[in-house]
Amino acid sequence: MKRQLINFVFFLLLFIVSCDLEKERQQADLKQRLQEIEQQDALPSSIEFCERVDDNLNVINSRFEFNPGIVYAKFSKLKPFNTDYLYATIYIIKGKSEMLFDKGSYEVNPDWGTFAIPITFYYSGTYKVEFRKIGSVKLAEGIVTIK
Repeated sequence: MKRQLINFVFFLLLFIVSCDLEKERQQADLKQRLQEIEQQDALPSSIEFCERVDDNLNVINSRFEFNPGIVYAKFSKLKPFNTDYLYATIYIIKGKSEMLFDKGSYEVNPDWGTFAIPITFYYSGTYKVEFRKIGSVKLAEGIVTIK
């Protein structure tokens, strides 16, 4: 009876240890997959600022300095977005600090690799625009100045 109890405890401990090892392996696999996805997302991309975009997403009057009003931010990647939503965050830069100016989520087609949004700037200043996927590294950022 005592031997059976020892065997039971031994096998129970062995089972618990093997479950923990499997859980650690699954977590390591998930972490590696997320890193691979982030590396793919970090592929070259750009943000181009312009007065407007045409129906084919070609920019019109691209530059980095504008008067207050509507400015378009065109985000382009070499590969498809592979997501249903993109998140844009806009910061106003004051000295060495950045303060949140605006943010939004935008529904996109996962097969797209280019997307443009209008941003209304009311005040002079330097702004940073970032695009991200949910839970992902920054896909692109750009700086624009409003005179």
